[in-house]
Amino acid sequence: MICFGGGDFTVNELRLFKENNLSTKNFIHINGDDTQLIALYKNARAFLFPSIYEGQGLPQLEAMSFKCPVISSNQDAIVEATGDSAILFDPLNTDDILDKIQKTIYSEEIINSLRIKSKERSKLFSMDRCYEETLKAYQKII
Repeated sequence: MICFGGGDFTVNELRLFKENNLSTKNFIHINGDDTQLIALYKNARAFLFPSIYEGQGLPQLEAMSFKCPVISSNQDAIVEATGDSAILFDPLNTDDILDKIQKTIYSEEIINSLRIKSKERSKLFSMDRCYEETLKAYQKII
């Protein structure tokens, strides 16, 4: 699993790995720029985002814009952003998280379907669309 950004693993994160019998050898931490992040999105099997609270769902939409399948928590903002274009799980239920990850990453059918749906869904939240909708709203007011 690749973890991107945010600096090296913290003491708390390393402690959690140990407490949960997770080898740090299974995790690669990368700090990089947008070019590297885009390359990761384009080549990832999936983007995993187990957030307990998310205000908008922007990380998911960013991944989706590069046809990266999303596996994420089922928090309201994320559900609204991703629609039916992501696999969602209960972030407080480790069995559900594991089940959704396994069912997704080992299924070519699900991965391919998500790649198609993701790109289309992300277009609903593009900056061009935002500009057009904002302009329409202003024109209506004027």
